Amino acid sequence: MNNDDVAALEGQLEDTVLGASAFDIGNHAEAPAGMAVEDWVPITMVADDGVDQETITRSIEESSEIDESEMSRRYDELKTYTLKMSTLEQLHKTEDQTRALALLSRKNRLLIDDKYRYDIMHPNLLFKMHKVYMDHRLLIGRELGFDLLLPNLNVLGVEQDHSWQFHFQFDKRFHQFGGDVRMFGCDMAGRMLRIGTTRADEEVWLALVPTASFDAPIPPHKVKLSKNPTVMRPELSLAMITSILHGMDQAGVSDISLPVPPYPDNSSSKSFNLHWSLKSRPGIKLSVANMRRFCNSYKTHFWSWYTHDDAPAGYSFSEIDDSVPVVAILSYGKNSDVGNGDIADEPTISAVADMWEREVDYAHAWKMTVAFASHYSCTMVPKWENLNPHILMHDNPVLYDSANPSTRKIVEDLASYPEKEDDDQRERRVYTPDGVQVPRRRARGLRACDRGALLQDLSSIHSLFTAPIGVDDSDLEVDAMLDDDFDSEDDPPARSSPYAHDVSYTCYPHMFSKNIGQWQANGIIRPMVPHIQSLSKTLTQPGSGGQAITGLNSQCYNTMSHRMR
Repeated sequence: MNNDDVAALEGQLEDTVLGASAFDIGNHAEAPAGMAVEDWVPITMVADDGVDQETITRSIEESSEIDESEMSRRYDELKTYTLKMSTLEQLHKTEDQTRALALLSRKNRLLIDDKYRYDIMHPNLLFKMHKVYMDHRLLIGRELGFDLLLPNLNVLGVEQDHSWQFHFQFDKRFHQFGGDVRMFGCDMAGRMLRIGTTRADEEVWLALVPTASFDAPIPPHKVKLSKNPTVMRPELSLAMITSILHGMDQAGVSDISLPVPPYPDNSSSKSFNLHWSLKSRPGIKLSVANMRRFCNSYKTHFWSWYTHDDAPAGYSFSEIDDSVPVVAILSYGKNSDVGNGDIADEPTISAVADMWEREVDYAHAWKMTVAFASHYSCTMVPKWENLNPHILMHDNPVLYDSANPSTRKIVEDLASYPEKEDDDQRERRVYTPDGVQVPRRRARGLRACDRGALLQDLSSIHSLFTAPIGVDDSDLEVDAMLDDDFDSEDDPPARSSPYAHDVSYTCYPHMFSKNIGQWQANGIIRPMVPHIQSLSKTLTQPGSGGQAITGLNSQCYNTMSHRMR
């Protein structure tokens, strides 16, 4: 704007009130003839242009052409500085923000001072497992229908539980399945329908599982998935909702009004709503008795309804032709308490087992995937008190000197059995026949202490997955999983040769460190293998040709990592 324009504007603004009047365009509902739109701006909104649009567009386009390989190379060439944890603590306590921000201008490797670390083998270090939670569960039915949703009717009094109900929900047709579809043994693209919620707030899905998956199960890690969503196409989802309504109608458990024959127009939601409004009646709740009648009705009438001569062409689907409609129950992030660990006033294991027995009849289940989260803490104990050995023997008549069944020996008299190991510091442990340690002392004088982080030494993770003697899996390079970017040029760490293991895992260093952090693995740690094999042997039916329990994945992280992921 030149000086004349500025003077003209100032004269016009002299008696103008800023605010709402800035947008007052008077009688001009449209831009005056001959004026460009960008010129037709309220006088109080006129301002100098900044950077022209062409320059902005060009800068955006050029930014995508940055040579990332050059940036990576320059970063690799930067000198690595050692940053002590004690330095960070000092900066935090003094609130020295300037120095803290300056650290970001260079490449650092964190060094944990000895004062922040404990020797894991310290005799006064106490590990406790506080609780065990079920963080995830996927339960898949083995047969046509909804019987998996019923409580275990073999338990006395369950059928008279008036608080039980299942809520069918027909307004969630376009939800995407959030679980691991590989557990179905096939690609489930376009084959899943969200149909309700259990009273434990678990998602319930109707899944069209191909018959081949039941006949020849494929391990999850071998399943090949497409990129297509699990959501059923609209016509198919409306047809499956109709099958549910037809089952209820035949069972007489709800006031269902379907056309005759029972095939409402499923070409669109608008047409379907003429017979059953998904908006005004998005759901139906059934009690135990009504749900039982519906389950029997659905199994009896589904195939005859689907293959009936009166069924129109719009009710024929390849996804149904080769499949079995089964139920899948999914929960994640619920943190259901399934074990009390070392806490005496929490629900007992037997009480939790009773709850599991009541909630579902597992005879109707094909597969169940569960993820358990065990919460551990570690504390330095200032003082120990020995427990009465006679009371321990009374509570545990049979004790062993080891958890290993092949090498252990029975402890005849706990009172005369040495309390400590040869170093006169560590407790000499004893175990039940199941391999569970029986503590011979309890901690005293515990005091409040600074909260710390249980982190893993990533350079030793291989020891958790070491293969048995005779297993050759040296093609997996453990050393390559570590982060080389934080090597100090002045003090390179010693590298050991790769270790053999049969489980691949990924390490996640924390805090600019090289080997301190958390990990995830596509298998389970070796100490758990014998326990899982023992459980599997107990639960597997003779001649079934498979294993009842299989370990899939494991991971380890602390509470802070869990909350920040």
